[in-house]
Amino acid sequence: MRALSLGLMICCLVACGGPPADHGSVPSPVDSASAPAAVAPTSVANGAASASAAPAETVPPQTPAPPPDGDADGVSGAADLCPNSPYGEPVDSSGCKPRLAVPQQYTLQLTFENGSAKIIGDPRAALAEVAALITQYPETTVVVEGHTDDRGPSAYNLKMSRLRADAVAKVLVNDLGIDADRVKTEGFGESKPIATNATHEGRERNRRVVTTVLPGPLPGLAVEAAPADPAATTGK
Repeated sequence: MRALSLGLMICCLVACGGPPADHGSVPSPVDSASAPAAVAPTSVANGAASASAAPAETVPPQTPAPPPDGDADGVSGAADLCPNSPYGEPVDSSGCKPRLAVPQQYTLQLTFENGSAKIIGDPRAALAEVAALITQYPETTVVVEGHTDDRGPSAYNLKMSRLRADAVAKVLVNDLGIDADRVKTEGFGESKPIATNATHEGRERNRRVVTTVLPGPLPGLAVEAAPADPAATTGK
């Protein structure tokens, strides 16, 4: 009986090929083939560092080209209203020759014969500063105004004020060389007193000729024609 039991045990060992395999310690061929390959952590870190270290390509900012300044006066582009200024000539912020900024008014020290437009003495000295300003700024014009006191008929005073303004304008044109196109005359008679007409001194102040030098328009700007003054032609 013991011999029989021993024989069966030997038979089992021979037929079954030994004890069963330990699956927990030896991986099966199928599991090893299907498992993904492990990635080393150092490889991932090195790759990320390489990617972040690569410099990004940048486009340099484009500097706009400066506007042209053909006459080299320091004012360029559309701001230069006189793009062909003579080299070295002083210019203002518009690129043009300096211009008169505001009107300049002069009350002239002139004396006329009673009831006449004839000037007593030499009027050129009284007009010298006016003529110099007009010559310095060739874009300017000048208005010569005649005024009277209130003695006599108003129509007569209006006529006399115009004749006296015309007499002064002729001195500017004929004696001081101002272009006639730049000179305008107006007569106001007794309508614009600057003092009382009740005293001799007041009337003397009211009998006056005033010149106003006016700035001209900026280059390139159209000049609007002034409306006609009916009184200037009719005398009324």
